[in-house]
Amino acid sequence: MTIRDLARKVAEAAGSEDNLYRLTLWYDSNSLRKPDRIPVFCELYDTWHEVLPETVLTSEDPLFAGIEYELRKSLYKYDLGDDDVVEPWIPVEVVSNLGKDRNVSLWGFTVQRQKTDSLGWIYEGHPIQGEADLEKMELPTLRYDEKATRERCSRVEDLLGDILPIRRTLGPANRQWAKLHSWASALCGMENIYIYMMDNPRFVHGLMQKMMNGILHLMDECEEKNVLELNNFGRLSCGSIPQPDFDGTHVRFRDIWGRGESQEFDGVSPGMYRDFLFQYQLPILRRFGIINYGCCENLTEKLEFVKTIPNLRQFICSAWTDLSTVVDALEDRYAIEWRQSAAKIIGADKIDDLRQSFVEALRIAKGCYLQVMLDSVMTLDGKANRLREWVSFAKELVANN
Repeated sequence: MTIRDLARKVAEAAGSEDNLYRLTLWYDSNSLRKPDRIPVFCELYDTWHEVLPETVLTSEDPLFAGIEYELRKSLYKYDLGDDDVVEPWIPVEVVSNLGKDRNVSLWGFTVQRQKTDSLGWIYEGHPIQGEADLEKMELPTLRYDEKATRERCSRVEDLLGDILPIRRTLGPANRQWAKLHSWASALCGMENIYIYMMDNPRFVHGLMQKMMNGILHLMDECEEKNVLELNNFGRLSCGSIPQPDFDGTHVRFRDIWGRGESQEFDGVSPGMYRDFLFQYQLPILRRFGIINYGCCENLTEKLEFVKTIPNLRQFICSAWTDLSTVVDALEDRYAIEWRQSAAKIIGADKIDDLRQSFVEALRIAKGCYLQVMLDSVMTLDGKANRLREWVSFAKELVANN
């Protein structure tokens, strides 16, 4: 099947009533309106080589090969039957220095990331070891190649534009601006940062202050050069953004979703989280129209800080965060994305073994704007049909809620 054939199938899926229904579920939930039912989403993360194991790309050009693979992924997810939404356009990432989600080169350094045997990875070679090294950090500056971006979009337009419109995108960087903890761990080493918070707190404060100021400067540049794009679609569909004064062409941070989390700071106390991370994230998060916060960390004891984010809209309740505590603290003022442990779901002998705990969680969250997500599936462990089993299982239970 050629890339044009795939694009036609994606266009058909994007225009289907089922896709519109999925979109409406997310729109209502994120807008704090009762949806027809709780939306269900399955994040495959690093599992595509298992669900699409024998994919032979017909495109030899790297640009089109990447687009072709994304089209195949969209069709797989549509067929899987969760509430993922098929985008009615071809996203084309701009040519800039912001494309890598964990890009530490913004600060003038290179850090190697090595995979481990446990499906994870570690950083090697940490360039910042003390206060003197802070002077070596560069001020983040946007390098955006408008001409190359136009040429890239034009090539895709020529090939696929008659089937699906082309949409310029900044990629993950469009929301990921408050990951100071991630950069700090890469630049200094995660163990080192934990030690520095006790032995050299002035250094950690200096590092976080410098990164916060650098990101705020970079955000100003992105607005001035108009490289942002609206992101209120799919699972982020929402009626609260863009702002009423949006002019239709110049996207500002207050017109889009932003994201915050604190995974690398999972092991620090609530007070240290507030002092060494959260207070520096907050000025960045306030720039956005609305925010979702959280990822795989346990935020049970840190909710008192997270709920002070003035533009918080969606709270991510990981498998390690206590759902009952979250419901008591947030009630129906925010959407709650309740994430399932992939290890438990993939590892279960039978998917129905999880029924009792799932039903109990739905009871606890009754009346909330709940969203259910199977989070970060790293492997299917040979259970090729487990994803479909879980999607059917979850949709059955939420339909009865």
